[in-house]
Amino acid sequence: MINEEVIRLRISIQNALIGKITKEVRGVYVKIKNNCIYLYIIVDGETSDYWKEMIYEIGTDLISHFDENYNISENLIRLDYPNILYFKDYICVYKRYESPVMCIS
Repeated sequence: MINEEVIRLRISIQNALIGKITKEVRGVYVKIKNNCIYLYIIVDGETSDYWKEMIYEIGTDLISHFDENYNISENLIRLDYPNILYFKDYICVYKRYESPVMCIS
């Protein structure tokens, strides 16, 4: 069952991401636990100055939809393709299309 807090989180992060995703972003994951919002933006390749600043702008926009009892943890992680994206218990709010890796034996 999805509660009101999770619905607000989903809508708020989608709104905060509008117009900000670039080609190096592989995925965006969020979760809320004990009044803390965890934001993970996963990038492919070197982390640009744009994302070093943008993650905090997105985090500020996101947390503004919650009251002062909430905290946010913004995390920018480099995880190059073809490494698998897997964040158990997190909500995936963005994932870029990536061709399946073919193994040749």
